[in-house]
Amino acid sequence: MESLQQEGEAEAELVDQLSLIDIPTVKDAETEGDLWYKKLLGIGSRLPGDSHDINTPITNSDIPWYDPKLIQEGKDFVQRHWFAVFLAHFMSLIVGAALKPGISVMLRTGLSHKRENSLKRYLSTTLHVRTWYDSETPEVIRDMQKVRRLHAKAVKTFHAVPIPLEEIKVDENQLRILHSVQSDIKDVPGPNKVFPLRLNSYEPEQPISQLALVMTQYCFMGFVVLFPKAFGIHETRGMDGFRHLWAVLGKYLGIEDEFNLGLQKDTRLLRRIFDEISVPGLKESDEATMVFWDAITYGVKQYRPFFTLNSLLLFMTRDLIGVSNNGRNLIKLMSWYDLFCYQALHFLCSYLLQWNLIRWITNKETRSVISFAKQKYM
Repeated sequence: MESLQQEGEAEAELVDQLSLIDIPTVKDAETEGDLWYKKLLGIGSRLPGDSHDINTPITNSDIPWYDPKLIQEGKDFVQRHWFAVFLAHFMSLIVGAALKPGISVMLRTGLSHKRENSLKRYLSTTLHVRTWYDSETPEVIRDMQKVRRLHAKAVKTFHAVPIPLEEIKVDENQLRILHSVQSDIKDVPGPNKVFPLRLNSYEPEQPISQLALVMTQYCFMGFVVLFPKAFGIHETRGMDGFRHLWAVLGKYLGIEDEFNLGLQKDTRLLRRIFDEISVPGLKESDEATMVFWDAITYGVKQYRPFFTLNSLLLFMTRDLIGVSNNGRNLIKLMSWYDLFCYQALHFLCSYLLQWNLIRWITNKETRSVISFAKQKYM
């Protein structure tokens, strides 16, 4: 893939300019949030994601700010909005697949971008998250230890395993889909600066950095906080608890307090990350992003057949990014079934989930589908 092969040359040329093009200077930062954001993109991209002893679990004794009342409020919030929360998590995978440092790790493991692996791979992620929301603290910490070990293994083998260029292939229709999304979002306002190379490179300085873990935390937490109504959350009681829950989960994963997004009081930071990192990442996406989109949706369609790729991409561009053209370029490529799936999802989230009974039924059905998928495929 040409864009990947040229990466090394481009990085060597631009690396000396990083501090000049992507981060505001200290004197320009006006708030505590600005300083945190600058530190995250700077130092946070160079520090390892987990500097703790991998054989020693991170527990609540390591978290002086742990608040059991807020944790319970956060878990209660998830129980009330189970379908909406997991839809937000799934859409964050779609958006996050455009960030090259993150997918560079997954490309090397070979477990996330292939259709034949995708069902079990992303169902496994769903089951991990279900454990974090449903289980008592000791079980959550044990499960987090498994994730930390997976991260450590990926870091250890990162430089020894090249990106499998021969596997990053898309057909003409997939390329048209990718270009249609980029055409639909090209006029979305963004930062007046070059997209940071450290966020647009397949060769990050740290395979899994503090920045990378915070971006993972942002995907799981941020989409729920930023777009509650888009996902069908029409009353936000317990949202502070949800943010605190993810501050604790982030700590369990290895995020240091100084970078922990869940501890930041300025919720505008979530919007800033979306506008300055997520959307520009989509604008700069390439064939590898399309490969991940295909794998993610292929896997989930085995037990969620109405989650078609085109319907989810339209949901992303219209309901999350809010493009002014209504996604007209993508719509031209959509079948009647794609359009039906999008309209059904949009109607469910924007209207039907306001009603307690509908929400209860949808939550129950979602839990049943996950349990069925676990029994059948895992």
